[in-house]
Amino acid sequence: MENINCDAIVIGGGAAGMTAGIYLNRAGQNVILVESNILGGVAGTIEQLDNYPGLPVGGTGFDLAMNMSSQIEHLGIQVQYGTPSSIDLANKTVVVAGKALVAKKGVVLAMGAGNKKLGLDGEDALLGNGLSYCATCDGAFFKGRNTVIVGNTLHTLSDAFYLEQVPCASVTLVVPSDRVLAPKTELEKLANSKIKVVYDTAIQGIDKNERGKVTAIQTKSKSGTSTKIPADALFVTLGYTPNTALVYGQIETDDKGYIKVDMNSMQTNQKGAYAIGDIRSGSVKQIVGSCYDGMIASMDIIKQR
Repeated sequence: MENINCDAIVIGGGAAGMTAGIYLNRAGQNVILVESNILGGVAGTIEQLDNYPGLPVGGTGFDLAMNMSSQIEHLGIQVQYGTPSSIDLANKTVVVAGKALVAKKGVVLAMGAGNKKLGLDGEDALLGNGLSYCATCDGAFFKGRNTVIVGNTLHTLSDAFYLEQVPCASVTLVVPSDRVLAPKTELEKLANSKIKVVYDTAIQGIDKNERGKVTAIQTKSKSGTSTKIPADALFVTLGYTPNTALVYGQIETDDKGYIKVDMNSMQTNQKGAYAIGDIRSGSVKQIVGSCYDGMIASMDIIKQR
C-alpha cells in the first residue's frame, strides 16, 4: 500500500471541510481533502440561502458550494476521492482508495451527519421509488403529484415550501410533535400556504404498488387515529445521525453520538484529532457555523511546530 505523508488530512468536503482546507493551504500546510462523493456536502442541496453573508439575494446553496469548490481547485488543494476504509486517529492515518494517508499534525473529521430514517421495514428498498430524504434533490420529479413530508424543523418547512413551488398537486406536512420549530415569520408563511398540516402524528407504514412505487402513507395520531394519505412521494426530514462509524470508540462522544470537542480548538480528547461541522456535539447546523469550525481547527493545527 502506498503511503502519502502530509501535514493534515481533512475528511469531508462540505462547508466545514473546505474551509479548513482553504485555511490550511493558505498557511502553507500540505493538506489532503478526502471526499467520498462531490464537494459541497449538505450546503449544495439548499434551494434558497438567504442568511449566508455576501451571497446574492436569491442565491442557492449549490451556488455557494460551487464557489467553494472552485476555490479549492484554484488553490491547488489535493482532493482524494473515495470513502475511507479505516481511520486511525492515534496514528493520524486514513486509508482510502488503496492509499495510506499519514498526517504529521492532525486529522480533521468533517464527515457531517446522515439522514435519520423512519425505521420501517423495507424502507431502503423504497429509496428512489417515492421515498426521499431531500426534497430539493428529488421534489421536481413529483411535479403535479401528491406528496407528504414528515418532520418538525425549519429545514422541514423549507422543503415543504419548495414542494409547494414545484408545484406538487398537494403537500401534506406530518408533524411528529405538537409544533414546528421555526421562526415566527416562517410559521406565518406556513399558515398562509396551501400546505395541509397534521400535528402529533407519526408515520406507521408506506403502501406501494406492484412496481414497488409509493402509493400511500399510513399515519397514526397521538390520540390513536389511523389515517391513510394517498401520495406518490414521502420526504423524510427527521434530523440526522452523525457519521462516526469509522471513529467510534476512538474519541469521546455525547449521548447522541456526536463528537465532543474543546470549543477553543475543535480538538477532541484524542490529541491531533479534530471534529468540525455537523459531526461535532453542539453544532448549530448552519453553513456559517461550519465555516467557523473549520477556521478554528485549522488555526490550531497551523500554530503547531
